[in-house]
Amino acid sequence: MKMSKKKWVILLVAAFVAPYLILIFFYYVAQSQNKFENIDRSGFYRSPEGEIYAEIAHSGRYLLKGADKDSFRVLNLPHYYYYSNVGADKNNVYCSTKILQGLDPKSAHLLGNGYLTDGKISYFCSSKSEKQPGFNEFTAVMKSVANLFIKSYEDSSYFYKNVRIDSVNLEPIFDTGFAKDGNKLYYKGEKLDAQPSELRYITAENGATSGYYTDGKSLFFRRA
Repeated sequence: MKMSKKKWVILLVAAFVAPYLILIFFYYVAQSQNKFENIDRSGFYRSPEGEIYAEIAHSGRYLLKGADKDSFRVLNLPHYYYYSNVGADKNNVYCSTKILQGLDPKSAHLLGNGYLTDGKISYFCSSKSEKQPGFNEFTAVMKSVANLFIKSYEDSSYFYKNVRIDSVNLEPIFDTGFAKDGNKLYYKGEKLDAQPSELRYITAENGATSGYYTDGKSLFFRRA
């Protein structure tokens, strides 16, 4: 059965116009998030309706489900340049979109280098997003698109690493991700078999940092 000339014209016009309509809709949805207000130069935003959103790098802004908009605050350090993705309300402490279980929001505070504590337990919360295991570029884009269209959507191909640490005597040292508790050395929340007092950079021939560290006995590479 042959298709009439009129129908062919309609199909061609639809095929030509549809992509533009989709782009216009994407633009409209994205522009609506431009009205969000950043909270204290952090990774958190407040919508015109007062709802709290957390920004995941490379993925978009996600609704912080259950967050109390009236009591929400950013946990920050006094340094102007410090970018925080740790927040708290009257009920919970958040590392981006994830609740840090067990932390008391009333007493939780940042230590530095990505570490925070409430005096009873501590956490490491990375300020850099990482790719989920099995990362796929196409899937990542589709999840970002879904987040634009579906307000309650919460799946992302990126995440911010968080690790619970039993120590309450952590002291940030050296560089981002490092902390010590006496003779115990931690990097991104994980204990290293090394002496904190002996830790030093290994520099390249031109004097620049190489990304490698040593305590004189073991060699470590600082992952981004």
